[in-house]
Amino acid sequence: GKFSSSNRGEGLRKILVTSQYFIAAILISSLILIYQQTNFIKNRDIGFIKDNLISIQIPRDSSVNNHLSPFIDALKSQSNVTSVSLAVIGK
Repeated sequence: GKFSSSNRGEGLRKILVTSQYFIAAILISSLILIYQQTNFIKNRDIGFIKDNLISIQIPRDSSVNNHLSPFIDALKSQSNVTSVSLAVIGK
């Protein structure tokens, strides 16, 4: 076989190689940004100590729902409880 050198397709080849480097640089930059954001979320002070948190899940159709206010008042009256909150999750 004979090898012949021609300039045919050289421009397309340069464009493809350049675009591959450009896409690789964007992907690496995105990876670094996502890593930094993930570390920021993991290490951010959320305002309370997770170890001192108690979560109680009560079904919506439970009869306990009618007595939540007295229960919350009883918790607030405890000297070792700093705060009480109620969150309704779901439908």
